[in-house]
This record gives sequence, C-alpha cells and structure tokens, in this order.
Amino acid sequence: MLLITALLIAVLFIPFGVFRTSSGVYEYTAFSIGGTSGKFILPLWSLPLLSILSALMAFVTIFFYKKRKLQIRLCLVNVFLIVVLFLISVAMIFFFQNNTPSVFSLGFGLALPLISIILDFLTISAIRKDENLVKSWDRIR
Repeated sequence: MLLITALLIAVLFIPFGVFRTSSGVYEYTAFSIGGTSGKFILPLWSLPLLSILSALMAFVTIFFYKKRKLQIRLCLVNVFLIVVLFLISVAMIFFFQNNTPSVFSLGFGLALPLISIILDFLTISAIRKDENLVKSWDRIR
C-alpha cells in the first residue's frame, strides 16, 4: 500500500505524455495541458484531486491491519477511484485530440495508475489470504 501511495503521488509530477501540433508542443500533466512556453491551455483539477485522494486512502488503509474486512473494502474503493482517475486522463487525451489536430506521444505517467490498480488487487488477495489464515487458526483453538 505504501508503494501505491508513492506511485499515486508520482502521478502528480510525471507527465502523461506530449501532444505535438502544428502550432507547438503541449505537455500533458496531472495539473494541465500546457504549451512549452508555460502557458496553460487547459487546467485540470479532477486528476490531482483524485490522485491525492487515492494516495491518502491507500496510506490510511495501511493502519487498518486489525480490521481486514474493512481494509479489503477500502482497497476496492481505492481501485474504483484509480480507475476513474485513469478513465478521466484517457478521456482528456481524446477530448484534446478532437478539438486540436495533434499526435499524442505516451509518457510513463499514464502507466502509473495501471500499476497501482494491479498492486491494489495483489494487496486485496494478500489480505484475503491473511484473513483465511486467521480464521483457520481460530478453528484449531
């Protein structure tokens, strides 16, 4: 969960990609789609908000280790938030390309939410295994 937190915070700083148009190059980050001159073309507020919310939820989930069922539910809510984050970021790519003829070059920042989703599912499976182990020990006593 700590790695998921780090990846979701890194989403804020690593660009999603670059749009190349006839009028210039525009960098797509979590905060905006902006030109190389630093001028913001399209400010985005939902992506950083979702990224910070998901990172906080992943970090807080670590401390619910005694309540494994609640921890699994929080992980599932976190997966939903990360999927929404990814879908909005992909929708913004299509929105910008429909309004401005451009070519998009994919960046590493767009892969970070996908990696976070995979890690979240691995976390859920590990918590379920732990829960089953605790239940089996209760039956033995």
